[in-house]
Amino acid sequence: MLFFSVISTIFPIFILIALGYITMYLGLFKKEVSDALMSLSTKLLLPLLLFQTLSVANLTLNNPLPLWVGYYSSVLIVFSLGTLIALFVMRKNAPEAIVGGVASAYGNTGFMGIPLITSLFGRDGLIPMALISAIQLPLIMITSVALMSIIGNGTSKTSFRTMLTDTSSKLLTNPIIIATVLGALWSLAGFKMPNFLSNTLDLLADAATPIALLSVGMIMVNYGIRGTLVGATVFSLLKLLLMPFTVYFFTAHVFDMSSLWVSVATIAAALPTGVNSIMFANMFNANKATTTNTITLTSITIVFSIFFWLCFLKVKGF
Repeated sequence: MLFFSVISTIFPIFILIALGYITMYLGLFKKEVSDALMSLSTKLLLPLLLFQTLSVANLTLNNPLPLWVGYYSSVLIVFSLGTLIALFVMRKNAPEAIVGGVASAYGNTGFMGIPLITSLFGRDGLIPMALISAIQLPLIMITSVALMSIIGNGTSKTSFRTMLTDTSSKLLTNPIIIATVLGALWSLAGFKMPNFLSNTLDLLADAATPIALLSVGMIMVNYGIRGTLVGATVFSLLKLLLMPFTVYFFTAHVFDMSSLWVSVATIAAALPTGVNSIMFANMFNANKATTTNTITLTSITIVFSIFFWLCFLKVKGF
């Protein structure tokens, strides 16, 4: 019964991702179509879904601090472990090691996470998902840039300021972060939305999940493997196994959070490595092939990863 229950939950997600992949693989659509759908999802539909969900939520009932501490304590553990393994076991230099740490801990909580969580847990699951996603990019960006400035790699104060400026610019123009902040402020201010506008946003928000999942499958056709898989395999195992388990432990047993929030946090931690990790690799000119391979490995195994952790949560009573 457990097996079939989880299968029935995850099967529609698998079908949509597979459909997107097959249509692109067979050449039914050009690459420009997948790029357009991804832009539509990330720049309009998913932000609207977040804004609409958060704007009507009672955020005063939800203290984000235990979730942030539980989730990002796990990020710190996995990031540090990935960096140390790359540094002392793989004999990578410091910049390569830090990028390896990012690939081990940075999740695709936006483009993949939002539609997946919506499919699995409904819009109620978007509240903890939005809280996790909102601070992931700034925290990992600032930490990585600061750490890189300390360890060197010829990073001058001028280049550090440039990195920090670029980082700030990316954060301030990120549609998902903007939508999260605006939705939260709207809710906390107690504003009421006219019915015609709310209904319009609902229509657009309802389209976000299927379109995003289709485009996830479409862009997977562009993924590939380059060079050795040793480092990517290690980072992938840290991301898909250690990260979700530590998040589960902190949220369920240290902070004793609700069943929904534990489940959302655990599945969020089991998401593939985020494509923004390539940005870190390019920024520091290190570990580009391994980072790309990690994104590929964690992305093509996403259905199996989510299936495993859903079964785990069911067994644990969540």
